[in-house]
Amino acid sequence: MGLLEPHESIEISVSFLPRERGHYSQFWEIRSEVIDSSDYKESLSHTCKLELQGRCVQINEEKEKQVGVASQKQSSGKVMCKARELTLSTGSVHFIVNKPGTQQEQKIRIGNRAKEEMQVTVISPLRDPFHVKSTSFQVKPRHYLSYPILFRPRSDGHFQATLSLQKPSGEILTVQLTGVCSEQ
Repeated sequence: MGLLEPHESIEISVSFLPRERGHYSQFWEIRSEVIDSSDYKESLSHTCKLELQGRCVQINEEKEKQVGVASQKQSSGKVMCKARELTLSTGSVHFIVNKPGTQQEQKIRIGNRAKEEMQVTVISPLRDPFHVKSTSFQVKPRHYLSYPILFRPRSDGHFQATLSLQKPSGEILTVQLTGVCSEQ
């Protein structure tokens, strides 16, 4: 849920993370509501329906040699889905308009597709008004973690920050944070 100003856009990241081979399909319904600022009683609403489809395939030994993804540990008949080990549910978080002195919380989903537990560290300390409760945490193998981000503005303004998360291999994932604070 979020608020967009006129001529503004929002990006929605979608990750396809199958656990086994097969065809997958999911339907999403996105609803937008246009509010005329001069008269809040009159609003227009629009609904868009999307179908997301994905397929995870089995890579056979011949194909592995052709594509160059074979390794000593892989054997014919193994299910291979190329994806990152550490995934984020979104690349950006937008907090809706907040009053000074109040707090909002939104969560991002951090997924660990690896077979081992993964240590994740926040490498860029967040500045006010954005806060996180923990700067280092573990994500169990093949599990997801809902990671809370807090927005606690003390004064009016538009705020931006980048949350950078690092996994042990050094790979860094970032989330753009934006929020607005207004008395009105």
